[in-house]
Amino acid sequence: MIDHSLVIARLAATGLFKQLGGAAEATAAMAGTVAIGDGPAAFVVPIADHPDRPLTDSGVQVAVVTFGVLVMLRKASDPLGATALDPLKQLQNGLHASLLGWDGLDGFSALWWSGGRILELQPGALWWLEEYSASTGIAPD
Repeated sequence: MIDHSLVIARLAATGLFKQLGGAAEATAAMAGTVAIGDGPAAFVVPIADHPDRPLTDSGVQVAVVTFGVLVMLRKASDPLGATALDPLKQLQNGLHASLLGWDGLDGFSALWWSGGRILELQPGALWWLEEYSASTGIAPD
């Protein structure tokens, strides 16, 4: 699994987000049990690990590890949250500039973008998920 604290630190250096956290903070924020302010906020969450190729003769298998950056945008003046899409492109560009091609995760390939989508619309807020992946070799001990 990717060390999400390294991704969070990299995103913190961009200055794009007023609040950053991991999966636990994302769960609490989406449930409304933790105040997250006006945002934008971002939370790095695990998505999936899956094999890329069958086991090789050397006993190593290539795995693809995917994580998400869950972005919350708020437009308090918009009860549906739909106009929060307006600044989303700027945040996407900033995420891509920071993460796309980044090879700062020990034992993993450079990151590539795996897609993005609306996760949830809440009154006055939009939750958007950007996914990034990297490959790594796994072997029995």
